[in-house]
Amino acid sequence: MNQIEIVKFSQIVDQLPNDCWAKQRNEKRSGEFDNEVVLHIKGDAAFPTLDLDEVRNSVPVEAPDDARIFLILVEGNLTVETWVGNKNTDGATTLIVKGDWRAGNAILGGQQVYVSGNVSIEDILWGDYNHGDLIVCGTTSAGLFVATNQYHFDLRGERRFGRQLIEEGRGGGDWDLMDFETLSKLIEPDCLLDDACLDHVALMRDVVLDRLKSDQTVLLKEGVTDEPTVTPSLFEDRNITIDNILKIADPKRMPADLEGGSAPRLEFWTGDTLCRATAVGREDEFGAQRLVYLQDDTHALLFTVVLDEDPRSLWQKFSGKPATGAWRMSFKGRRFHTDGDEDWHVFETEPRIEGGRAFPEEFHPLLATGWNALLDGISTYDHAETLVDPNEIRRFLALPVVEPYDDFYGDTCGFWYGKLFCSFRQDGALFDDKPQPALLCVNRKYTHVDGRDLVEMYFFSIRRQFDGTESVFITYKDDQDRDAEQRPLSFLGGPHLELARRAFNAARRNLDAANRELIESGIPPDWEDGFAVKHWRKKGLIRRPAPSAPDRKFAFIEKAQADEAVGASDAGDDTSALDTLLQRIGWHAPELSAWQIGIVIATRPPIEWTTKRNTLQADDMWLSLTLSSFWQWRVQLKRHDGLFVVDWADRGVTVESQQLRYRKIMKWPEIAGPDDFPRLVGELNALFPKPFAREALVTILKTDDAVKEALADWLSDVCDKIKFIGDDE
Repeated sequence: MNQIEIVKFSQIVDQLPNDCWAKQRNEKRSGEFDNEVVLHIKGDAAFPTLDLDEVRNSVPVEAPDDARIFLILVEGNLTVETWVGNKNTDGATTLIVKGDWRAGNAILGGQQVYVSGNVSIEDILWGDYNHGDLIVCGTTSAGLFVATNQYHFDLRGERRFGRQLIEEGRGGGDWDLMDFETLSKLIEPDCLLDDACLDHVALMRDVVLDRLKSDQTVLLKEGVTDEPTVTPSLFEDRNITIDNILKIADPKRMPADLEGGSAPRLEFWTGDTLCRATAVGREDEFGAQRLVYLQDDTHALLFTVVLDEDPRSLWQKFSGKPATGAWRMSFKGRRFHTDGDEDWHVFETEPRIEGGRAFPEEFHPLLATGWNALLDGISTYDHAETLVDPNEIRRFLALPVVEPYDDFYGDTCGFWYGKLFCSFRQDGALFDDKPQPALLCVNRKYTHVDGRDLVEMYFFSIRRQFDGTESVFITYKDDQDRDAEQRPLSFLGGPHLELARRAFNAARRNLDAANRELIESGIPPDWEDGFAVKHWRKKGLIRRPAPSAPDRKFAFIEKAQADEAVGASDAGDDTSALDTLLQRIGWHAPELSAWQIGIVIATRPPIEWTTKRNTLQADDMWLSLTLSSFWQWRVQLKRHDGLFVVDWADRGVTVESQQLRYRKIMKWPEIAGPDDFPRLVGELNALFPKPFAREALVTILKTDDAVKEALADWLSDVCDKIKFIGDDE
């Protein structure tokens, strides 16, 4: 039996793990949490659900209605049948379990979850946002483990996940390469936001929790348990036969731009083994040859098939009987030695060789590696050709946003957008005085399993085939700083070929978004690329001045500067919006001097941001309205920890944040002008769990009681107390 009671934090603090965040902070800040409300469960506990936004919805407990449960301490094991979670990621209830924790689903973020034993989540374990972390001292298992938006996790025991998607972290993450097609095989599509404005598909927390609350599934278990996709083989068997060699050495998949007019060929390395296929002559030309060459450090094999003419009698030749022919096959091999290579040894010719029985045993390892790699490589190559359309590469290279980035081998090769760096090589660009084919390179930062921070590179090069068609050849490097050959994924395949497909899709999404921002809003991908900004200015795509801080993609631009740069003709409309508010409060602006009015409302009384700044919480917010003779009006919302800064002005809403949820997903209220300020306060109160205090700080010059009363009336829906600074009293 368990015993559930409401206690103060000070009563149970000694029972918390020493490295628990709440205990450590309470000690550092001299009992900051001593009076916080704690739900203390002695023994084991089991609940159908556990709502960490409002614990009373899940746990039968008597507590004052206005008492927020700060922490749950379970001294034994905790079992939750369906889901544990919270929508609020800025301060949900902390959960400490001193035994094991089992649940159907766990949607975490905004608090610490600390488990001294093992964690077993049947379906999805998702932690989101950097204001929360998960510590598990034992084994952690889940069908799908997801960590997004810098979520912290410290899993100290074994990890047993059907699949893991980690946005950032060691060995993590291909989350930022997950496209809708791939992710919708793992998670119900209704839970995904596939918006062109986002740099990757987003998982919608509210929808996930709403589905769980309605007893609907979120995780598609068949997607977790599916075996990796196997590329269909082009070959009916794996024997060394004429038919198989003709398929391998088919000229149609061989590049046309070989140096020195060499016969068409393709080749690749797999480990220390070279695999090569060569085509000499047309397939209907007598004497034509198809060759397969395999080589490792000690041995080499050469398979040759030749189209020989069948014998014809003089009468058949005289009567004009068409010549016919048949492909004939031969084999030879050689050994390599440090003191010299042996001559080629011709093996017995057989029409069909199974398992390499026609070859001496010493050649079998080369056959097992090279021949099988060649069969798989050719099948993979034909599959890889279907992944990327050459016309898409050409479309990217023709985008206005790409035009100035025309030196693939120099410093002006490309730009970052989101979490990808794209660089470009135009068709015919020279390297060592030789023209090169068109290419897109996609770079991505990641953390290696050994803890190194690296940049991996995916290359998509247009290749002209011997038959006149085009395809995209895909290669890969796991470290841009390492001097190593690119891995030919088009032949070798593997998991990185699938990642390459997704990297290309993510790059397409980013490039189209960057191009749209440039064309529609005059915003470049990087203001610091002066050469590119200069190019776009000449094209008329950028007419605004660069923001004062180079790293601010969205910057507020003063009205006077914007008018001069953009030649705006709508200044009258902006002035009207300002005049509407000034007329409402009865304040007359001085005609011959600069002036400014400031109004501040915050989640703590504005004066405490100066007098009690050390008591402010991370999620406290400061909302200011500025009216000015220079830029007319501006509203700005800042969070105390700098997580986001939101600006409202005549040109709409702009958001600065490292978090995707605030930049792209959150639907910020819109206002037509400064007169809508009280309505904005109300809508922000509905958007965030911590409301604004009903106090305002107003800075205004040369005012009177009538203006003060008018301001108080205008703010009455959101404010009961106003402190005036700068008046004549």
